[in-house]
Amino acid sequence: MRVAVKLFAIARERAGTTDAWVELAPDATVTDALDELGRCFPKLPSVLTRAMVAVNREYAERTHALHDGDELAVIPPVSGGAAFCHSCANRQTTAPSVPPPSASSELALNEVNGAGSKGVGSYSPFPEGKGERG
Repeated sequence: MRVAVKLFAIARERAGTTDAWVELAPDATVTDALDELGRCFPKLPSVLTRAMVAVNREYAERTHALHDGDELAVIPPVSGGAAFCHSCANRQTTAPSVPPPSASSELALNEVNGAGSKGVGSYSPFPEGKGERG
């Protein structure tokens, strides 16, 4: 099977490319793909050991099974990072969600935007009734 690979930050720099692909056995996992990337790009293995991965835009564990046509993103730590530790193994594997605004913050936003408490307002950098040219 063939898996597309997106490389970011230092992984992109070390590989000399943003996009790559790997040919893998039908039962391959993320670990198998990373091993193959390390063989193809000899400067990558030290980055791959610390990188987060996403499959089809969802964070994934290294044991995640891959399928033909999947997209694997290699996301290195932004600044150095630490070696993997078993106490971190249960870290959150999906992007955190943004909590909904509280009623008071939504009301304050509406009042700033001119909607009062009747509805959601909109923001415009121009004075009321004026366009870009005033």
